[in-house]
Amino acid sequence: ELFKNAVAPVLKEHCLECHGGGKIKGDFDLATREGLLKGGAEGKVITPGDSGSSRLVRMISHQMQPHMPEKREKLSDGAIE
Repeated sequence: ELFKNAVAPVLKEHCLECHGGGKIKGDFDLATREGLLKGGAEGKVITPGDSGSSRLVRMISHQMQPHMPEKREKLSDGAIE
């Protein structure tokens, strides 16, 4: 429920252009919860229950390179939360 109601809408708006649907950069498919949990070519990007250690959170917070979304502004704090 959390993924469907809170996470998926943010991913759809900001991430699926490159990581889901027709295009999947870095073998990282964010179109489903399973794809998010699986990770991509560089391994897992989230740690369930420990967002502070999740690579995805650090990338969308612009604390780690590459910043995501690529070549765009950092997501709002509300969207990241």
